[in-house]
Amino acid sequence: MVRHPRYSKLVTQLYFRGDENNENEKIEEALITDLEEVEGTGGTYRRGVFDIVLAPKES
Repeated sequence: MVRHPRYSKLVTQLYFRGDENNENEKIEEALITDLEEVEGTGGTYRRGVFDIVLAPKES
């Protein structure tokens, strides 16, 4: 869930390429995000980038 006082609340789901659960759903290709492996101080982790757009609250 994404919230901001001036915008409508957004409830969404994130989809990652290679996730076995994607096979059970019809997902638009544009909604599937690639993850890249990144080295950090605690080891290797995966990073994905998402654009989230919120609609202004209606008065």
